Amino acid sequence: MCSSDLDASWSGLPQVHGIETDKLLDIIRQVRKIDTNDKEIKFVPNFADNEISAYYHDPNFLSKQYSGKCLFPWKGMIIYPNGDMIACPNYKVGNITNDTFDQIWNGQDYKRLRVNLKKRGAFPMCTKCCWFYYHSII
Repeated sequence: MCSSDLDASWSGLPQVHGIETDKLLDIIRQVRKIDTNDKEIKFVPNFADNEISAYYHDPNFLSKQYSGKCLFPWKGMIIYPNGDMIACPNYKVGNITNDTFDQIWNGQDYKRLRVNLKKRGAFPMCTKCCWFYYHSII
């Protein structure tokens, strides 16, 4: 998806099939028990045990512990090794080799995304994005 397609169907990230949520939950429980010598292990999203299956199998799932609003475009961006700057999955806002960080951060593509998110709160695809959960805890 290119930046001009923002209003196109962001109906959701592809469904993940074949995730055995019972096994995943067992692994998460094991990791939570690890003694990390005062180092923190974070899970993003950090769902309650009963939410794991719903996240992977229900396309409309949204945990009640999250605000339902994506704040990532106000707090961060991803820069790929080739210089592409990504605000959301499949939403390129520029390339750091062509423009400055400030030009891209304050550019029209990023502003349009922020305006649309401010109006909508989130797109359907946001609920399957880890950055949505990282930046939207109530």
